[in-house]
Amino acid sequence: MPDQPSQSKPPATSPSTGNGQPAQRNISAVAADLAIQQENEGLRLALREQERIVEELTNECRRLEDRLEDRYQDIDALRRELDRGERALKQAEERPSQLVGDTATPAAGAPEAQAAADAEDSKKSTAKSAGAKGSPLSFAAGLLSGVVLAAGTVTALWFAGLMTLTGQKAISPQIAEPAPPSRPPATPTAQTQTTDDAPSNTATPIAKPNPAGNATAGRPDPGTDVSQGTTGIVSENQTPADADRASGPASSEPLSGDLRVPAEPVAGTHTDVFLVGDTTAPEMVALKPSEFMMGNPVGMADSDARPVHRVSLDGFMIGAREVTFSDYDRYVRETGARRPQDYGWGRGSRPVIDVSWDDAMAYAKWLGKKTGQPYRLPTEAEWEYAARGGSTSSFWWGIGSPASRALCVNCGTRWDQISTAPVGSFPPNPFGLYDTAGNVYEWTTDCYHHSYQGAPSDGSARSDPGCASRAVRGGSFKSPAGAMRSHARNRFSADARADMLGFRVARDLTPPAQAPDQAPDND
Repeated sequence: MPDQPSQSKPPATSPSTGNGQPAQRNISAVAADLAIQQENEGLRLALREQERIVEELTNECRRLEDRLEDRYQDIDALRRELDRGERALKQAEERPSQLVGDTATPAAGAPEAQAAADAEDSKKSTAKSAGAKGSPLSFAAGLLSGVVLAAGTVTALWFAGLMTLTGQKAISPQIAEPAPPSRPPATPTAQTQTTDDAPSNTATPIAKPNPAGNATAGRPDPGTDVSQGTTGIVSENQTPADADRASGPASSEPLSGDLRVPAEPVAGTHTDVFLVGDTTAPEMVALKPSEFMMGNPVGMADSDARPVHRVSLDGFMIGAREVTFSDYDRYVRETGARRPQDYGWGRGSRPVIDVSWDDAMAYAKWLGKKTGQPYRLPTEAEWEYAARGGSTSSFWWGIGSPASRALCVNCGTRWDQISTAPVGSFPPNPFGLYDTAGNVYEWTTDCYHHSYQGAPSDGSARSDPGCASRAVRGGSFKSPAGAMRSHARNRFSADARADMLGFRVARDLTPPAQAPDQAPDND
């Protein structure tokens, strides 16, 4: 057989020619790739370091801004105190002149009349003695009449001065006494919370919830409009000093002395009952229609909490506490919705977290169906008004330390920067709301805007088509104290879920109940 041509295969590992140049080029390319990867990794590390530095600088700027704002608040308080002192001094200066005009003048009239009578008598004596010229008695009579006239004049001046001094002493307590406050300030008690699942409230709420859901004293009936008769009421207890405190330091801001607020803003507390079964909804605080100044009066010009503007709110209800895991888990079991994480901190009475804006809206809608009431998220204006509790300062308790009043990064509690706290672990604000400062950020209905330019004056929510960021309020256990200010704002993407994001619900007040003769027949 003829020899078959050999069909040898080229070596798989030797694609190069005899001189090995392609293999050398491959090695060079791999080395170049590795060098590029190493350079990219170095750039990534450098970028992370720069981001860390920028974050530290940002946090430091925020801390400095908080300190500066505190100084502004102190200066503002001193300025208002000085204005009140000047007004009190002016009133005190006017009072003596009025009092002297009413008392000192008539009292001084008697000595003056006596002096006039003495002068007349002396004239008569002088006339009688004039006939005896050169007599020694003439000189004595003239001298005596002069002494009597001088004594009468001195007596009149002394008596008038005595009455003036008496009038000044009578009004001196009014000069030193400060104007009475429009309402006694809340005095929070020390924190006594010892357990997570059954927190012990450190302050008594306005009223305990009614398990039956019926209205009791100081509580609005579900079918009763608690706002009736309160619109446009000006506080009878409001003093000029209170009006001045609300006006803010900057003369360019709107004046708040003419705000229309009810004498008692809180109508009571109320708890709705599910239409089926005896399950109850979260406890709500009913607030009457009112007006307030929304925003930060002493913030930077580019602050997102400016410009300060007047907001007129209709009556509404807002949750006394943040929605808890216990509340939300009931909704999850019934609807099959996503079960949020608790991060190992426990569920029960802790505020629900790891919920997005859409999750919160869905819960409010479900709660409305279960109770037959219009539940929703609060608007930014409603949230701020309720969180302020009638105050005009940065925090509802004033400008003092948040210690034993709230949970934040540096509030001095055992949960600081570690976890959330069970709702109601700290004293409520004057309106009876718990945890409006710290614990968890709370979703609001509003689409976030970088300022209040064009904000509605009726407190309704700002909404834009395709809104990506929603406004959150209140700060959290991972936030500095400055983030808990009543006017402080933040934003998150509507689909964001985090260990510091929660919410509380709100609802409109129901229309007036039907008259008994108009009630439907249930038989």
